[in-house]
Amino acid sequence: MKNCVVWSGGLDSTLVLHELIKQKAEDVSTISFVSDTFGSRKQELEKHARISYMKNVSKELITNEEIPIVFPYTNIKGKNESLCQQPFMISLISLFGKPNTIYHFGYHKGDDFFSMHSQHMKVFENISEIMGEKNIKLSFPLKFMNKWEIIDWIEYYGLENYVWKCETPENSSNGYSECGDCVPCKTFKEQREVLKLNRMDRAYNTRLVFPDYVFPTKEELVKQGDIQVEEISKKFEENLSKIELKDIS
Repeated sequence: MKNCVVWSGGLDSTLVLHELIKQKAEDVSTISFVSDTFGSRKQELEKHARISYMKNVSKELITNEEIPIVFPYTNIKGKNESLCQQPFMISLISLFGKPNTIYHFGYHKGDDFFSMHSQHMKVFENISEIMGEKNIKLSFPLKFMNKWEIIDWIEYYGLENYVWKCETPENSSNGYSECGDCVPCKTFKEQREVLKLNRMDRAYNTRLVFPDYVFPTKEELVKQGDIQVEEISKKFEENLSKIELKDIS
């Protein structure tokens, strides 16, 4: 089976892509749905992140196909939501996806996607039945991971400078800077604090799950000798020294 990551250039989908490359998965490629629905600046930032990753990290190991699209946009419960985006992408993959390919998504444990997961999969199954046997599969390797765990892996792999984290970036002398007020910015800041607490605790163990690949936890990497225990302890102590403990009594 070939592997294709639905890649925006953000933390979640970039981690999925990076793990597949590290695992030397078969025939890895990416597709990116490009739309101005959420603003042209956001699209530029996403594209910049993808180009930076391909240039500095993947070293021509992957290809990226951009697919121009207009997502349906709705107003639900007073909030501007793009809930049509998820089934729309799945429908397009069902209709036009490449045969014998696993399409990997970066949806994680806290995403709205999983609140309607069964409905989305039903859409996929119905369209696939109409289209005939193409042997297309969907994969959600981050489905058991929290956002702070994803941030931890992104920082562990040194990918923080090759992902986008803001939906409404502001102009700056260096191009764009995070606004600090949009949902992704606030979520990142909040989950980064959660990560600090869990690093102090050391009581977590994460794993990514793909259909054909199971990636080891950090503890297993240590046992395999891929990571030196001393290096982990040193890095942990350095991070711990930077944490400002707050009185919560």
